[in-house]
Amino acid sequence: MPRRNRHRASSSRARKHPKDIKGEGAKEQQHSSVHFQEVSAETIGVHVGDVYSIPSPKRALIFISADFNEFKREIQILEETLDKLGELYGGIEYFSSHHSQLLQERREKIQESVLYIGLFGDNCGLIDRETQKPFIELEYELAKAQNIPCLVYFKQSQLSPQQTETTNLNYEAFKNGVIDNSVVNFFENIDRLEQTFVSDFIQVMRELLFDKIDINQHNSFSLDSLHLLCRASINQQIRSVARDKYIPDIYLERGEEKEIESFVNFDQTFLDRVDKIIDDLIQISKNYRLREEAYYYLPKAKTAIRNSQSSEQYYRITNYLKKAFFFDETESIFSLINYTIRLPRINTEFYSQCNTTISLLKELPFISSEALSELPENLFQLCRKVLVADKTDIQKKVEEICLNIFPSKIYAYAGGLPIKWKFANDLIKEINNLVEIQAQKCVVLVANAGYGKTNLLCHLANNLSKKSPVVLLSGQMEITDKYDVEYYIQRQLESLLPGNFDNWMNRIKQILDNPSRQYLFILIDGINENSNLPLFVRSLRDFIIQLEDKRIKLILSCRNIFWDLFYATLKPSLFQTKTIELNEFNEQEINQAIRLYFKRFNIQSSFDASNLLSLRNPLLLRFFCEAYRDYQFDKVSNLELFSVFNLYLERVEAKIIQQFGLLRTEQIIGFLTKLGHQMWLKRKTSLNLSELEITSEEANKSTSLYNLIRSENLIFEESLQFSVTQRNVRFLYDEFMEYIIAQSWLEQLALSQELETKIELLLQEVASILSSFSPSFGAILFLDKMLKRNGELVNRIISLLATSEEEFFASRQIAMLQAFERIDINNIGDELIIALDKFERIARDENKERLAPIIVQVLRHHPNHPLTREMISRMLEIDNTQTLFSEDDKKELENSIEEGESSENKTPEDKTLRLPPGRYHYKEEMKLNAISILVESKNNQDFTLIEEGINSLGKMELHSALTALTSLDLADDELLYKMLSKYSDAYLSEYRIYCAWLLRNRYGKQPAEYLTTLLMDKETRVHRYTLSLFEKRRIEKELIISLLAVISQVSTIKSWHLINLIKILGKRNQFYSQDITQSHGKLIVSTLMNLCSYSQASVRLEAYKSIMQYDEFIEEKFIISAMEKDKDIYVRRLAANLKLEN
Repeated sequence: MPRRNRHRASSSRARKHPKDIKGEGAKEQQHSSVHFQEVSAETIGVHVGDVYSIPSPKRALIFISADFNEFKREIQILEETLDKLGELYGGIEYFSSHHSQLLQERREKIQESVLYIGLFGDNCGLIDRETQKPFIELEYELAKAQNIPCLVYFKQSQLSPQQTETTNLNYEAFKNGVIDNSVVNFFENIDRLEQTFVSDFIQVMRELLFDKIDINQHNSFSLDSLHLLCRASINQQIRSVARDKYIPDIYLERGEEKEIESFVNFDQTFLDRVDKIIDDLIQISKNYRLREEAYYYLPKAKTAIRNSQSSEQYYRITNYLKKAFFFDETESIFSLINYTIRLPRINTEFYSQCNTTISLLKELPFISSEALSELPENLFQLCRKVLVADKTDIQKKVEEICLNIFPSKIYAYAGGLPIKWKFANDLIKEINNLVEIQAQKCVVLVANAGYGKTNLLCHLANNLSKKSPVVLLSGQMEITDKYDVEYYIQRQLESLLPGNFDNWMNRIKQILDNPSRQYLFILIDGINENSNLPLFVRSLRDFIIQLEDKRIKLILSCRNIFWDLFYATLKPSLFQTKTIELNEFNEQEINQAIRLYFKRFNIQSSFDASNLLSLRNPLLLRFFCEAYRDYQFDKVSNLELFSVFNLYLERVEAKIIQQFGLLRTEQIIGFLTKLGHQMWLKRKTSLNLSELEITSEEANKSTSLYNLIRSENLIFEESLQFSVTQRNVRFLYDEFMEYIIAQSWLEQLALSQELETKIELLLQEVASILSSFSPSFGAILFLDKMLKRNGELVNRIISLLATSEEEFFASRQIAMLQAFERIDINNIGDELIIALDKFERIARDENKERLAPIIVQVLRHHPNHPLTREMISRMLEIDNTQTLFSEDDKKELENSIEEGESSENKTPEDKTLRLPPGRYHYKEEMKLNAISILVESKNNQDFTLIEEGINSLGKMELHSALTALTSLDLADDELLYKMLSKYSDAYLSEYRIYCAWLLRNRYGKQPAEYLTTLLMDKETRVHRYTLSLFEKRRIEKELIISLLAVISQVSTIKSWHLINLIKILGKRNQFYSQDITQSHGKLIVSTLMNLCSYSQASVRLEAYKSIMQYDEFIEEKFIISAMEKDKDIYVRRLAANLKLEN
């Protein structure tokens, strides 16, 4: 008996209407052998959200023909699929042939059917005794005879050719006949069968059965049915967006997919982490006296968060938690403690702030008196350490103190002391941070042209569609005031689901807001390819605003040089407020990619793939393989995109000429350059066939030049969204389009008698229209290579943009950055440096780090240019008003001061105080490189710049400043000694140690004076380090003189300092020359002899040791005799050892 389809909700079990479902169908659901429910339309309902839809009384029977033993699981999947489709198409019933052993009954069902589904495999199943034919063969023949639409699916044979020969030969002949006379789909697994069947079913519904099956007028559908249709159509969506770019066989999973995966799965990450935080807060609440809210809200917090649908609801929950845990009070006291310990002096203000802190703490119910009593001393000790300790270490010390004060949880101990902990405030902040990330519904993949954005999005769409509903769109959609992004998603859904889908977003919200917490993923590839970017940006903005309380996520791709146009609009919605940068293949990826690509394109190579690392650019690899398809080689050179494009064109020309000998080479390249030239003239990346003078006959003739070139995947044809007849042509790859435009320019330039004048006019034209026709920028980069100008044209176009298109500088920063990275650094003039300075001032933070190496390069070539020094000043964060403000800025500042002084008579609304703009901190490496170059230039005018740069580094990070000091090792003496005069008496001992290190290879009067001072430094580690230098350093005459002069003032010298000086005087073997001994030996001995009567024994011991080095100036016996009479045992022991040696 046939069974009416079971309408299902998202679970695997059918839901029942509140009315009882009557009839044997309810019972039959328990038995897989029965496939129809006899249930009236009045007694069954489909539950979707809170809406019940009633199936149409119109009956549409679908017959499934298959051998049950071979296709049991496949039949079950088809039936479940038809159940889901029944939510959308009313009256669907199905009958599987194995439910009746009677051929006549099967025939009757076929005659009643509107659609036949046939599954064919290795087995033929039951045989009719009368005709000796399999039942499934007879069923197929009857369906064809009745002109019933047939969907036929062949399972890939699991049998070997030998086994196939022993099977029913008549059945094999029948199957071959089916293949010859029907449209057959082959499937290798159940997933593929389901996907293909749904796609075929929808097509049949629209084309052949639209009058036989009712559309569900209520347009109610479940998550299962939405997912089913999206999954079934995903291959079609991919083909529509990617054309021939995406080849699944050679797709290589990229590392960047893991970042997208964290975005896709963040909902579960969010819930898991919040659950753990709530558990921690519950545990903390048991150990502290908190407000009643803590004990009331915490047990309910997990459920409340899981049921929340918007950021507002989440924040309401965290506000309750903040109140319960005295969040604001704790934050205030934390800030006060940090302020107190960073006071420059321990004075009255310090003690006043300590008292204020304690007073505030006493107001909190969970504070212990013991913790309060220890706080002043702890703060005092911390305040002393702030100036010399690492910032991270100080913050850790502050937290250790506060562990005994504020609500917290300790996670790990070592040696009985806590080593890992979290404050309740930090846990609540983490929830807030997770909520912020959860609200960021968009992720953007940004990359160069040809780096694989489309391929990655197509691969992602396919994978996502296995678990979630997915809509994949192209950024080339035609946006108007009437047709926006939301409209195109609606249109895509209407292509999947029957009926009209106005207000689709709210309707989908109903089916997504369920315990499964599923998302609808909308992917838009190439948002930069839209023909109306300003309107498209606004449309995206409006669309994203609507996603706030909906379980819809947006995944976009954008070419990097266009990202600036979307940056401001999309940044607040970006997952973790950043883009995902897709780079070239890394070393591991490229080796795997080369193997995949070479196999696909049948390229034979005898050399190792590691030799082709220059093919890391995915577009370059693709064109390289297209060019060398079915080719064998041992060596390849000149692997640049420009060269590979040339090679690929040659191969295309040769192939077309070989197949159709009437064509000439110039015809093929001529067509492409004509296309590029027309795009340039019309400022469009897509042209109508009529604009290219291509007739309908040429467009439809397979052997026309137009179609031959199109067959090589260089260009493709697209139909406009709102035109049935108009067809446009565009290049498949943007970068290849730019290359062809450059080729068209090259042809025009070749005709000119005044090449340089023509080039200049072209550059000026490009600069003037760059904002409206961006491909011309990439074309200039190719033209520079074609003319072998090595960056000269790039230099010029940047200079022109700096003077004529300032808006382009600000709005297209990535494009400008790429241009600066391609400049001819050896031939830059004032105009380019002015442009670089202008760009550095307005560049966004994420772009400045890539800009920094260019500035450092310019500094190396033009160290004395005033603007170069300005840029370096900003890089080193030197607070110089002259470098930070332009004349206009200073004038505005002066005006604001004047307004402030006369503001007594103004209302409060007249002026709003604004914070100064944040300053970007360049990385330490770039700052150190800049300082090193300044030092190497050995320009005394740079002294102040170097000094202030090192000071600036010191304010932020001691290690950075010390590293900068090491660069002074390359400086000349004058610059070095100027710097040492600043740092040799610096407060922090680290600076003084580095000063000593800088003197290890410097000799003369000034080094001697600095070293003498450092040998007598107040900190032990400084003077000991300085002394250690003399294990290798030679001792010059100027140092001897300096030491003797200091020792002459012996009464003012500490004994440990005096010992340092004596030890150096004793290092006779390290004297710079023996002349020093001859000229100063007697004076050294005389000075040391005077010290032999010094009151402190350790000084006398060291003096005797040094004297013994000057045997030609002393009477050894006399000295040893004096030592033997000394009161110190160690001096007498030295005398004894000397006697034994003699």
